[in-house]
Amino acid sequence: MTFFFKKVLALLKAFATYCPYCLAGKKVVQVASGKNKLKKKNNPTEKEKNLIGGIKMGKYIAIIGVFCPFFWISLLTGASIEMIRFNAIHSGIVILIGFVIMLICRVGLEKIRKESSSSM
Repeated sequence: MTFFFKKVLALLKAFATYCPYCLAGKKVVQVASGKNKLKKKNNPTEKEKNLIGGIKMGKYIAIIGVFCPFFWISLLTGASIEMIRFNAIHSGIVILIGFVIMLICRVGLEKIRKESSSSM
């Protein structure tokens, strides 16, 4: 059971890395503590570039689901509850597809980076 909670906690931490408030807070702490040194990164390989592009694509698909005009128009114009539910389910499916694409690419990227760091 603790393995499950560790996985859930790790997943929540991974999602928190995309939170703009968390990112801004980390930057403020880095600047305040004087640890604002840029680390030189290796150039990503072609596979890594493709996976990074997949992560961005998944993020944009999820954003499209959040800002789906059909859902918002039906919600704000007072459409029937069935229509709002239908559009909410449709938007939720699009958001879910975006998150799945992001997660698959993120896991693949982490695997590649672990393999490359362990071989050094």
